[in-house]
Amino acid sequence: RLWGRDSAPGPFRAFLRGPEHLLLVGDDSLFVSSLHNDTLLHLDAKTLHVVDVFPDLDGPLGLAFRPPTTVLVASYRRDQILALDLSDRSIRPLPLADPYLLGPAALAFDPPSSLYVACYDSGALLHFDLPAAASRDDARARLHLPRRLNLSDHDVLHSADLGALDRDRAAARGALSA
Repeated sequence: RLWGRDSAPGPFRAFLRGPEHLLLVGDDSLFVSSLHNDTLLHLDAKTLHVVDVFPDLDGPLGLAFRPPTTVLVASYRRDQILALDLSDRSIRPLPLADPYLLGPAALAFDPPSSLYVACYDSGALLHFDLPAAASRDDARARLHLPRRLNLSDHDVLHSADLGALDRDRAAARGALSA
């Protein structure tokens, strides 16, 4: 059972202010980034009991899983991608270098080493090869207000670009008023 406005608060509600992204890892772990609490919440996916809370992440938004034990977290206010090692609870920033890594908002990981990052503040879609930890200049796209990334089973990267949605709405409004 999940909790919402019309039901009793969940046991984890105190940890959620501005929940943004969900990440299901296997059958047992559900991770929720909480933007305004600066935390990542780890829940048991079956019971929804709190397993762990990872604080001080400075605006966690996008989440991705890098097997076998790493949860990647987009730290919006740090302009960094953090690696949370579930085996020892350590958190470290990934050494990613790109001048457009500003306001990372969404992540998609394509094994074995490709990380895609949508950056809200710079409007960039970046690709990193994690072992090399350097941006690929040929793999950069321009977005307006990127918020979500999803890598499909067919190796297609989908992005939700709020700016494009606003432009489409404005165009539709203009067409309707003409």
